[in-house]
Amino acid sequence: MTPDSMGDGSIQYQNYHDEESPLVSHTGTPSGLSSQQKRSGAIADCLSCLIPSRSSRKQTYFPVMDVLNPKIVLGHTIRFLRTTFLFAMFPCFLIATILFYYCGNPELPFLPNGASLSWWFLFILRQLVTLQLAWATEYVLVEAVACRSPFAIKFLGPLVTLFAMQAKGWPFIISSWAAWDLILLHGENAFAQHWLYFLDIPMMSAANGDGGF
Repeated sequence: MTPDSMGDGSIQYQNYHDEESPLVSHTGTPSGLSSQQKRSGAIADCLSCLIPSRSSRKQTYFPVMDVLNPKIVLGHTIRFLRTTFLFAMFPCFLIATILFYYCGNPELPFLPNGASLSWWFLFILRQLVTLQLAWATEYVLVEAVACRSPFAIKFLGPLVTLFAMQAKGWPFIISSWAAWDLILLHGENAFAQHWLYFLDIPMMSAANGDGGF
């Protein structure tokens, strides 16, 4: 808008539209560029999105280290020792030891298959171990690989990766827990009944019978 003097001394303003300006267009692009140059710039922007630079490729692997960083893993391990091990696993082992060595290893009639009470506490202890393995599996496969790395989509495909991401939490933990129980606790071999049978400790051998459970 520029002032224009009139004969009576008043001032009249004239409007100049933006599209008539030789310097700036409505899109904010200099109008001095030709249409071919503008089209080339748009294609370059699209290619930069489809083909990331080296710096962006390196940044793709950084989110994995957000959960697999040794400091973070050490923090989770210390939290496990302070909570689950100290207040659940160790008490189960201590009670089983007292029942086996100092209380005659009693058997309760309402327990199935006649397994001793100390064996049941050791069984609860092993269930806690497999639960921790299930949590660790969910942490590595879902939290780190599926959610924070390109490997899951590359090798498993987007559908399997999406299923794993949506199963994050208790659905995946319960399924993984059942899988670990099937691997480590199923069967009639000595390892399935007592993991530390090779140490020849009476409480962790066939002397502490499981009653066929």
